[in-house]
Amino acid sequence: MQISYAALDETAVFDLFPEDFGGLDVNNDDCNLLSEETVLKHLKTRKYQTPAGAGKEVEEICVVCQSEYEDEEELGILGCRHEYHASCITRWLMTKNVCPVCKRTAIDQESESVIFV
Repeated sequence: MQISYAALDETAVFDLFPEDFGGLDVNNDDCNLLSEETVLKHLKTRKYQTPAGAGKEVEEICVVCQSEYEDEEELGILGCRHEYHASCITRWLMTKNVCPVCKRTAIDQESESVIFV
């Protein structure tokens, strides 16, 4: 089966392969799970704008869903400064409380605050 990822919205990948997101952590226990409310409360966001002077060769993507960012899309920013579609990283953090790129803890469970480096 061949899937056209361009035809998917940024969260559809979670629906296609949910089993792939549950086993991302060797310590995948319930204490690592965050509620959507907790993630949304602490996630910093910004609207994406194509960098000035950027041509078509500049392509910034969300590494969670592999889709290019579009102007005015809401991005979620983790403390490590990595950015993703806000909806993608919210769902990711509800499954795994680490940055998908650098694996740093995203939200401190005890203080429920974003950890910035």
